[in-house]
Amino acid sequence: MAIDDRRQRTEENHRKNDSLSMESESSTTSITDLPESILLHILSFLPITTAIKTTAVARDWRNLWRSLLKLNFDLEEFHSHIPEKPNRDARQLFAEFVSQALLYRPRHLPIENFKLQFLFKDCDSMRSFVDFCLRYVISCQGTELDFNFITFGYSPSFRQGSSSEVEDVDEGFLNPDRYSFDVSELKNSSVKTLRLCGCNVVVPGKELLSMKINSLRKLCLQEFCTTDEDIENMMAVCGNLEVLSIENVSGFHNLKIASPNLKHLKLDTFNDDFYTGESSLEICAPSLESVKFDYTYANRYVLDGTSSLVQAHVCFWERSWKAFTFWTKVVSFVTGVTRLTTDNMWYFSLKPQSRFDRSIMSERCYKELKIGEDVFSKTYAFNNLNYLQLFTGYESYDVLGLDIALKACPQLETLVLVYLYESDHDGGLEGNTEVSSIVFNMPRLKLVKMKAYGGTKNEKYLANRLKKHGVVLEKIIAFPPRASGESSHSLVL
Repeated sequence: MAIDDRRQRTEENHRKNDSLSMESESSTTSITDLPESILLHILSFLPITTAIKTTAVARDWRNLWRSLLKLNFDLEEFHSHIPEKPNRDARQLFAEFVSQALLYRPRHLPIENFKLQFLFKDCDSMRSFVDFCLRYVISCQGTELDFNFITFGYSPSFRQGSSSEVEDVDEGFLNPDRYSFDVSELKNSSVKTLRLCGCNVVVPGKELLSMKINSLRKLCLQEFCTTDEDIENMMAVCGNLEVLSIENVSGFHNLKIASPNLKHLKLDTFNDDFYTGESSLEICAPSLESVKFDYTYANRYVLDGTSSLVQAHVCFWERSWKAFTFWTKVVSFVTGVTRLTTDNMWYFSLKPQSRFDRSIMSERCYKELKIGEDVFSKTYAFNNLNYLQLFTGYESYDVLGLDIALKACPQLETLVLVYLYESDHDGGLEGNTEVSSIVFNMPRLKLVKMKAYGGTKNEKYLANRLKKHGVVLEKIIAFPPRASGESSHSLVL
């Protein structure tokens, strides 16, 4: 009897499982059954040429791509589908393809993001093509516009083509006859974000400064030559600008950035001409919250009305007396921030004693060492700093510099050390009398992160010294360097 009951319960369970399996199979949804909003979201991550090819998936997909709100047109990706075509032919076909794609798209649909990337060649057809794209985006109430007219590496056909084709690339990069983007086109537009790379920017003159571009909130300028006056006029016209990024731009001499609403500023790689002569960089932005300086040289820096500044990034990416003197000028204006990312340049304030110091410092450096000593006086204390990311090495002069940095940051809670600089000028830390005499001042330091951690003796020695002197130190986490395509697992030291 018991066996029969057990068999009956088993059969009932099988019937229930079969029923659940059938229900599950019947409820399974294929990708073609997904709502149109989700399908469009998926297609937005694909290159536009691939998105258009999805018309072959199903009948309902034939017009789906036309409803995309994010459009990314890339000549390199387009050329990969027709690699047999010469560069000039591919560029012309690309322009025709983009134009046709836009014309097939319903004009009443808005555009959230429009990106056009190709190697611009100055001719009537190309200028007209870009003009058409610009006005189309504006007419569709586009909110984000990205014109990138410099494509490094471009495509295999450029590298493998004839010498004339290779010259074609170089001319595209150096040719002064670039596309001229007229900022006044945005006067009545909905564009909030504008990114321009490798083109001329036409800014209204003083007689037209009454014109305002009220929609623009974010402006990124890269790879072009301009003037101080153009940038000043741009800031005056774009009064609601909140984010400004200027990268690899030349032509500045006495640059002034004044904006009442600017919150985030990035300046990267100014031309060397900027610090030869009486150059200056003046920033007046009462709402500024973060600033980033990379390779930004000027003989005179002025940061006025930046009481809202809480985050700064100051890096010159080289160990030289020249870089140190500019570095000290910039950091003197950001001592009130709570988060700082910078090079470990503090060791330059010490008198040169090691062979390394004497090899990188000129005679002029010895005479001007008082500059370094003044920089690290009480005037330069970072009394509000609670987060410090330091690009550093692990030689004795790096550790001496770290000691000075910690003394200047009494409120520091998180320290991130990024292993960047290697040197053969110095030996191990263990046994070094200067290093062994250091007592790190870090009364509030709770967390230390060591990135690009290689497990060297110097790294382990420094970690042990930090543990020894950490009053409230909770942990030291090491992040080994990442191999290509692999994730890095952290280690608690």
